[in-house]
Amino acid sequence: HQVLAEIRKVEGEGLVPSEEELTLTREKRRQGWRLLRRQWLDGEDVAEESREYAPEQPLIEGYEGYVGQADTIADRLRHEADRVAGVAA
Repeated sequence: HQVLAEIRKVEGEGLVPSEEELTLTREKRRQGWRLLRRQWLDGEDVAEESREYAPEQPLIEGYEGYVGQADTIADRLRHEADRVAGVAA
């Protein structure tokens, strides 16, 4: 009964994020960092590219959002892997 309860708990907590989702989010994070470096270090005007990168917010906030998303996905992948392995055992 305990094993079945744990399996239901894992299934009920929603989809586990994928490695692909993490890879895509990390690429967006890298893209934002490149834009910020060009703006800060090279003094380039990246306003147009920034609007494409983060249409609804300033570049720095868009970048910070992707940093947070990448961290959250990586943490969830690690956490979910531990739980799924426990259920499998």
